[in-house]
Amino acid sequence: MNLESFKKLVKIKKQAMQRCESDIAHNKSQIVSKQEQQHALLVELYGLSVPAEGGFNAFIQLNALKKNYLYQIERIGEEISQLKEMGRHLKELYKNASIEYEKFKYLQTLEEQKKLKRLKKLEDQQMDSIGAEVFYQQRENRA
Repeated sequence: MNLESFKKLVKIKKQAMQRCESDIAHNKSQIVSKQEQQHALLVELYGLSVPAEGGFNAFIQLNALKKNYLYQIERIGEEISQLKEMGRHLKELYKNASIEYEKFKYLQTLEEQKKLKRLKKLEDQQMDSIGAEVFYQQRENRA
């Protein structure tokens, strides 16, 4: 592979890693949002009180309302669990993307070093050639 190929691959791998970072941040914000929703529902649930007046129907309605709150709280808790599981998966993807990025970045560095060695060797050969040419010209001029 040439140096340009490595540069393109490194760029692609870096973009993949950045997408993973973005996905992780989005996942965390979703978790926080769901936790806030769950907390708000808990506050509302604890704010409910047994009606002082009204009959049995008011009590039944209150009980149904509490069950609804509990169901919603539980459902959001399940969503939070799923989001946390997704977060663990996203972190694993990020870890793999990061490893791939570092690997290709290292290979790019090796390729750059090889190119520099080739250029240095070529420069040394050219300098030797120029030096030899100057030497022979000076020798011919003396003779």
